[in-house]
Amino acid sequence: MSPKDRQPRLDAAQLAALLVETLVIGVFYVLLIPTFEAIRFRAKTRQETLFRPTTFCALALVVTITVKWIVDIVRAFSAFLLDGSYCVFPGEPNPAEIAFSRFSNLNSVAGSVMYTLTTILGDGFMIYRLWVVWRRNKLIVFPPILLLWGIAISGILVACHFGKDDIRILASDDVVTYILRVSILYAIKITA
Repeated sequence: MSPKDRQPRLDAAQLAALLVETLVIGVFYVLLIPTFEAIRFRAKTRQETLFRPTTFCALALVVTITVKWIVDIVRAFSAFLLDGSYCVFPGEPNPAEIAFSRFSNLNSVAGSVMYTLTTILGDGFMIYRLWVVWRRNKLIVFPPILLLWGIAISGILVACHFGKDDIRILASDDVVTYILRVSILYAIKITA
């Protein structure tokens, strides 16, 4: 038995990921209602305007998360249902695996962009809150801002590489790929 036989199939992994994402987005929407109620109540009790950075960030996160989820559903629908030819030979990938392995597909690029935007919005808002809590101390927010720029640059580079129909992202020798490699390794190091 080869190591490839022990790996989950790409189409099954994508379907399982979509199921988990759907469950988590359900929890997100359930928690969204009390969040907006708290924002509205706070603005009302403090006699402030409702349109503050918290509200804009929450609305932007709702939009980007919802668009990412819709893109994933459309991608799964097109992979499993739109291509009706499921006659495959033993050892060959099925049409869903082929559809999910095409990174240059517009849905793959859009999903990557929405994920990056969601990450940037969430991290940017946390940096803003950090800045407010630490009494606008620039030294406190400088390292997170650098990391946010790294996330933004690596997200843009991943989307550009996905759009080129070249899946050898980490095997190339150009400068952009080197920067992408360093960004990914640095993000892994910081996360660990």
